[in-house]
Amino acid sequence: MGRGNGQRATREAPRRLGALAVGVLLALSLAVRMRNLASPLVEEHAFRQTQTAITVWTFVEEGIAPFAYQTPVFGPPWRLPFEFPLFQIAAAVLARAGGSSIDVACRLTNLSFFYLSALCLYGLCRMHFRPRAASACILVAYAWLPYAIFWSRTAMIDYCSVFLALGYAYWFLRWLRDDGPWHALGLAVAFGCLAALVKVTTVPAVAVAMGWPALLEVREALRRAGGWRPSSVGRLLSVRRRLFAGSLVAALLPLAVAFAWEAASLRVRLASPATQWFAPENLSLWLFGTWQQRADPRFWWIIARRFWAFAPGAFALLPLLGAWCVLRSRREGRAFLLSMSVGGLVAIATFFNLYLEHTYYLMAVSPAAAIVVGLGCYFLCFEILPSRAYRGIASGLALFHLLWVAEPYLARPFSIRYETEPVCALGKRIQEVTPADEHVIVRDHPLGWSPEILYYARRKGLMVWGSVLEMEKAALNRFLVENRFTTLVSRRLRADLPSEGQVGGFLVYRLPPDPGRR
Repeated sequence: MGRGNGQRATREAPRRLGALAVGVLLALSLAVRMRNLASPLVEEHAFRQTQTAITVWTFVEEGIAPFAYQTPVFGPPWRLPFEFPLFQIAAAVLARAGGSSIDVACRLTNLSFFYLSALCLYGLCRMHFRPRAASACILVAYAWLPYAIFWSRTAMIDYCSVFLALGYAYWFLRWLRDDGPWHALGLAVAFGCLAALVKVTTVPAVAVAMGWPALLEVREALRRAGGWRPSSVGRLLSVRRRLFAGSLVAALLPLAVAFAWEAASLRVRLASPATQWFAPENLSLWLFGTWQQRADPRFWWIIARRFWAFAPGAFALLPLLGAWCVLRSRREGRAFLLSMSVGGLVAIATFFNLYLEHTYYLMAVSPAAAIVVGLGCYFLCFEILPSRAYRGIASGLALFHLLWVAEPYLARPFSIRYETEPVCALGKRIQEVTPADEHVIVRDHPLGWSPEILYYARRKGLMVWGSVLEMEKAALNRFLVENRFTTLVSRRLRADLPSEGQVGGFLVYRLPPDPGRR
């Protein structure tokens, strides 16, 4: 008995030491992210960050309304619905409960969803890779990807959608592997519906990893039933109806929910003349891009270069080691990695223009990147460097090298301050001259429209962009007066209006009670 306990303790000691090491590395990854959290949301793609944050602000000020939420940048009724605001609700609850600023609450909410997505990724990897250390290496790689460090600190909904998509895949595969427990299918459907509501463009990144095992199950069941003969198919449908019914529910119900949400959102967008240009016929090219884009290698190269942020410097060797590791691993691991990689490629190819225009869209495929990099780490640490002492030294040197080569990429978010950002100074000036119940017109923004000025002014407003609002002059003036638009922010000099100062290239004007002009 004593000898058995001693042997068990001997086996458990390395596992506990490994778990401790992983815990320390995860804690350090969080510590790295906590620097300068109280900073303005003006890093890369500030327009999307403040679009999220301005909805959180309305929830904090006016109460949470999930199905009638406001993004007050295009005038009354202040609504511009796209995604279901699960992230915004969580951030607003955190801001109201903790008394922290909305910027900090948004960053902390994104961090929370990121680490929840890491937990789901670890669960998926444990299903497919026999060595526990392989899954642990993938988890650590996911937490330490410079790209993930940057974007997990921002006010973005993407890691919320990644968490939901990975949860969708995890519970569906649990249901498939465990011979159909209904609670697993129910959780899969719940996660899938939420993933489709929050950001449906993320779902294709896991769809292949879900669909391939289901197809293999069907193929194996048909083989046992006698092949693809009509009688065999009929027998299979009667025997494995749980498999077919559950798979159809898990696949179709999230799609149905997404279509219903988009139809309801579209009705709201078309109801206002200021948001009618968000109609599907205008957005489809922006969402999907063109076949000419996909056929041009230069555009693919633009996207491919962004993967540097997943494995910079010498870490570029890790994906090659990871691919080699998978070739030597068991069949399930190979299929999982290939299906996740193909899913990422499908997501990019489907929503090509979004991935081309927005660097943050790669968050959807960051789990697949982490799997390849993490397997490379596993091969290096447990195949090439079997000694724990060498492994510890190599890990320390690797982290130092990673932070050193990623410093230029991470320097901006860790250094920005409210005091030095023009948009924050402009927002403060607008607050000084505009009462809280009055509204602001913003013209001539370089991006056409961006909520950042209105968000830091804490004012609702109207972004006038080209032909966004086409009205007769008298009707427009009446609209502005009735809705208390009293302040104009523009880059143009207006000698006919009293100026309230210039900040960051924008001039602030107070409009007369009856503007009389556009």
